[in-house]
Amino acid sequence: MEEFFKRAKPVWAAEKTGEKNVTCLFSLTLGKGDYILRVTACNFYSFALNGVFYGYGPARAAHDYARVDEYRFTLRAESRLLFTVAGYACNSFYSLNEPPFFQAEVLSGDKVVARTDEDGDFACAVSGERLQKVVRFSYQRPFSESYDFTGRAQNLPARLRVVSARKLLARGVSYPVYDTVCAERVEGGSFGYGGEKVPYDVRYLTNEAIGLFPLGAVQTNPCKYLEGICYRKGAQEGILHEGGYAVYAFACSETGFLRLDAEIREESHFLVLFDEVDYRTEKRADEPRNIRFERNDTYNIIEYRAKAGAFTHTAFEPYTARYVKILVLSGSLAVNGLSMIRYENPDVPVRKQSCGDARIDAVLDAAARTFRHNAVDILTDCPSRERAGWLCDSWFSARAERYFTGDNKVERNFLENIALSPRKQPYLPEGMIPMCYPADFSEDNMYIPNWAMWYVIELVDYKKRTGDESLPALSREKVFALLQYFEKFENADGLLENLEGWIFLEWSKANDESFVCGVNYPSNMIYACALDCAAQLYNEAALREKAEKIRNTVRTQSFNGKFFEDNAVRKEGKLVKTGNTSETCQYYAFFSGVATPASHADLWERLLSKFGPNRPADVYPTVYPSNAFIGNYLRLCLLKDHGYYNKVKEESVDYFYKMACETGTLWEHDSVFGSLDHGFASYIAVLLDPRKNS
Repeated sequence: MEEFFKRAKPVWAAEKTGEKNVTCLFSLTLGKGDYILRVTACNFYSFALNGVFYGYGPARAAHDYARVDEYRFTLRAESRLLFTVAGYACNSFYSLNEPPFFQAEVLSGDKVVARTDEDGDFACAVSGERLQKVVRFSYQRPFSESYDFTGRAQNLPARLRVVSARKLLARGVSYPVYDTVCAERVEGGSFGYGGEKVPYDVRYLTNEAIGLFPLGAVQTNPCKYLEGICYRKGAQEGILHEGGYAVYAFACSETGFLRLDAEIREESHFLVLFDEVDYRTEKRADEPRNIRFERNDTYNIIEYRAKAGAFTHTAFEPYTARYVKILVLSGSLAVNGLSMIRYENPDVPVRKQSCGDARIDAVLDAAARTFRHNAVDILTDCPSRERAGWLCDSWFSARAERYFTGDNKVERNFLENIALSPRKQPYLPEGMIPMCYPADFSEDNMYIPNWAMWYVIELVDYKKRTGDESLPALSREKVFALLQYFEKFENADGLLENLEGWIFLEWSKANDESFVCGVNYPSNMIYACALDCAAQLYNEAALREKAEKIRNTVRTQSFNGKFFEDNAVRKEGKLVKTGNTSETCQYYAFFSGVATPASHADLWERLLSKFGPNRPADVYPTVYPSNAFIGNYLRLCLLKDHGYYNKVKEESVDYFYKMACETGTLWEHDSVFGSLDHGFASYIAVLLDPRKNS
């Protein structure tokens, strides 16, 4: 394994061992010269050079591993390096619940001039200014950000302790450029109380299984200031006084680190709220913009208390926002600027020419932006609520990565992390692959067996795209342990029956308990694909034969002469079809090879001419419609693969164009519910390319 550090040891503040949501500040002064800095941490660090944001990391890795970043820079004068390191020590879908640490080393030529150790060169203080006992940001991500810069909260010097070393890996992906985009002030006014109280998902505030601070123990809970709040558009064009607000807007949704530059006129307490959308059904000119911090089941609030004077602060965590609202609870301040330091994949070239259709141009630009936001260190579902690396989503996003960048570096990191993950993890049965990773789950049955099958399917795709055989080899143990896990659910017909965990096909009727119980045929269709792919990866003919036997059995049992039915259940010991039929089941059948346009020509023609996202409700009303993910996406894949390019355009452009116009990104659903910047959606760029094998 590559040696990254000559002398540096992983360290943490001894006084804070075992505590949640600790922020440590590691500082170092260097004289002028040329330097190489190598650094890693758990969970994340933010690096500033002479007070200016310089970098964020590290790229995420599996349990017991850490990825190392390297920076090269020249200093013209004595300079100060400051690393802000957050150790969350809680379960989440975004980061691991592992003991925090910081490890860094500075070289001049081959000589180590500074390193972390108990008696090393970095000074350490535990931050009191970033409050420790705060609420979660979401169920899926750790803690929100609240700051006290009034002088009442102190940063206390800390004694360092060497902690357990991790196995070290290269970063593996490109470094972001960290360019800055400024928001425009679009509204001002005042606020008061007496309005309607907005209900919101409280599981990330109260579910102690996820590792939160009980509400009775938190130092602050800013959302209490928003209960019953109401706004009035009006003045407040200059200095914001107590009871005043201002709204800032980016041209489209941006992902990165929110930065506020202000002049605090008197000691102030203020909130920064943000979201991807102006959440109003009717956007009347006289109605204030509605920036709902909780719309996406998130705590989109950064809280500040600050003393009088110049004020500049950059949020520690990356967030996604198009609109930002500043509310002054007490005091007064003048906002000099509101901006975002972008945190995106830098390898997507700027598109230089139009395709001749303004709607498609807008969708393609939105797809590229969506991909950049969701492919920084791993392939993620969304850059806001979760930032989680979900399987199945990644199959689509990885194809988009090849299309946009010509490579699959980010996918490799994502798949390598899974391959290196522990064989046995809490809350996962032996052999099961986590549904998203790196992650530590909080509750039993937090796994999707279907998504584990997509892991094997994606490995084949990855090998075909890249020619890399090392990653499938590294994954071999995981794949065969997974297949062994599934064997115990095989019935006498060789089909999976009564699968455990969260049986997930998509967000539609196809996922109702009555559709997925017993023998779920779409799950078996994908199981056959996974077996086939394992056979290809590891030259196992028996797995290929088993896959074909499953396909034949599904054809016999599921097809009723017109449609494939979704499931069968036991009645007096015999399997009986339920009659449940979904549109999505049909697409699984064709995607998996259970059906082909030749073998089931009537069904194929029926799907082409009668089905799709615009199907009227009275056409085959008992065949329940698909949702965007993954049913309609599978449909678009099939249409593209069989040469129906114009139909792909017809069924998708208008759907995505409204998203591109609203946020400049592509969404999880077709309404402003959930994430409005979802990684898998970037695959539409591949589908809209007229080249067959794009």
